[in-house]
Amino acid sequence: MKWAFIVLRFWNSGCIMTSRRRLVLMYEDGKIMKKLLAYAAVSSLALILVACGGGKKTEIVKTTPEEILKTYQAGASAGDKKFKGVKVEVTGTVGETDQDLNGVPFMTFALDNEVLPVFNFKKELAKSVASLKAGDKVTLVCVGAGELVRTPTFKDCEFAINVPAGGKK
Repeated sequence: MKWAFIVLRFWNSGCIMTSRRRLVLMYEDGKIMKKLLAYAAVSSLALILVACGGGKKTEIVKTTPEEILKTYQAGASAGDKKFKGVKVEVTGTVGETDQDLNGVPFMTFALDNEVLPVFNFKKELAKSVASLKAGDKVTLVCVGAGELVRTPTFKDCEFAINVPAGGKK
């Protein structure tokens, strides 16, 4: 109650009140202060969760291009449930590399299928992606972006050699 009295004195400095009125205000202000403190605690916790990744898993799921294709062929919702928004490590053989209209480099793995998962890299990796040749074996770390025009898509890809163990940067 001492803090409530100090706050009350600060808010009402220069005012003369009866003792009874002062006690009532202290009680009401105490309830308000408790609500404000609870709100501040909840807000702080929310900020901490956002700063720490929102409670999402930061571990990397290891998979293959074949497994990705098989999962998405079972249904887009099954593929999205397993891969969308999830950091994955994919190892396979390079099929082809290119850039989209915005200059974002992308790559596909060599698979015997008409539909191939697309792996989009960060723009700054364009030279590294361009140096890849069909048949090279690579391991990528990417984030699942879902299915786009019936094609499994991954974004923010990096070469696994550039990603520290545990997947945190």
